[in-house]
Amino acid sequence: MKEFLWKKFVKDYENYKDPAVRGRYTNLTGVLGIITNSVLCVIKLILGISINSIAVIADGAHDMADSLAACITLVGARISRKPADKNHPYGHARVEYLCSLVVSAIVLIVGYELMKNSIEKCIHPVETDFSWLMVGFMVLAIILKGSQALFTIATGRHINSLPVIAAGTDNRNDVLSSIMIVIGMLIHYFFGLELDGYMGCIVSLFILYSGVSLIKDTISPLLGEPPEKDTVDAMYKIILAHQEIIGVHDVVIYKYGPGKEFASFHAE
Repeated sequence: MKEFLWKKFVKDYENYKDPAVRGRYTNLTGVLGIITNSVLCVIKLILGISINSIAVIADGAHDMADSLAACITLVGARISRKPADKNHPYGHARVEYLCSLVVSAIVLIVGYELMKNSIEKCIHPVETDFSWLMVGFMVLAIILKGSQALFTIATGRHINSLPVIAAGTDNRNDVLSSIMIVIGMLIHYFFGLELDGYMGCIVSLFILYSGVSLIKDTISPLLGEPPEKDTVDAMYKIILAHQEIIGVHDVVIYKYGPGKEFASFHAE
């Protein structure tokens, strides 16, 4: 399925290392994310309020954060493709990392606020109205969000984009939280146990975990990571292909964003 979507919506999809093509991949995942998350957010908030479920409302708020994150990712991807200029001689590719930090902050704020509300409902529980319609919609949302997560993660790995992979991972966490909500609804229906506040706490923990993971994955390349072995081996091969060079040492590779790597070395 992912290959079909790439061929259908990404012009020159096979040349995915080209910045322009890479941008089209990002645009595809971003637009799909905005549409899917916006629709799910509106429906979950309406149904969550109607049945008085803080867990469903929390899940809908998470979808809203995901939609906003997709918008930020799209804007960041456009800015990151700007060419180098006088003030930024190494280009603007690191903007993708900054966008990931902004998304992480939004996710953490949403998770914190929802955790407070969920704890309040645990302390002062309010009866939740059960609805098979809500259960059916949540199952449909799980299938839709799961498919989106798999596609987004696969696309992010295909083009080596940290923000896209992060968005897909966050969608995957949404699926887990939605499953917990459905389990809580069924327990309430069959056993009469009111677990909505506790399920809201679990969903909030998923959200907070996503935010922390995003920050960790973003800060690491900003601080500096060791180059990949394949990159170093390819570089050595190119340098040592010249007969005049008999050795290489003190290799330093600087990464200024995806697809923006610069290197220095000493050659003998």
